[in-house]
Amino acid sequence: VIIEFKESRPSAYDLYRQRNHEPEAPARRAEEVVTRQRQMQGASSPYLGYAVDGGQSFQVREIGPHDFRVNLAGLKNVRMMEKVAGMQANLLARAHARSVAHAVGLVNPLAHIREPESFCQRVLTFA
Repeated sequence: VIIEFKESRPSAYDLYRQRNHEPEAPARRAEEVVTRQRQMQGASSPYLGYAVDGGQSFQVREIGPHDFRVNLAGLKNVRMMEKVAGMQANLLARAHARSVAHAVGLVNPLAHIREPESFCQRVLTFA
C-alpha cells in the first residue's frame, strides 16, 4: 500500500472571494476536502483521511499501483481527447450531484436563485 500525503491549500475560489483567512482555516481545510470527497464517492477507500501538523493539514489517500489512469500516449487525435474529457466531466458532474444529494437532498440548486442565467454567467466568467 502506498499512502500519499497532499497539503490542503486554499481553493482558488476561496482566495478570489477572500474567504477562510482566519488562522485556524488551513488546519480545517483537509478535513473539509475529505468530507466532500467521501460524500461524492459511492464507496470510499479505507485509506482516505486527513492529518494535521501544526497549522497545516494534509489529505491522506491510498495510491494503488493499478489505479485507472488516462494513457496519454494512446490518445491519437483531438477527437479521442475530447471523448476522454467529456467522460471525465460527466463523472465529475455525477459526483457533485451525489454530494449535493447527501448534503441537502434531491433538489435543483438553481431553483432558489432569483436570476439563474445571471448566476451561471458569473460562474462561467469566474472559471
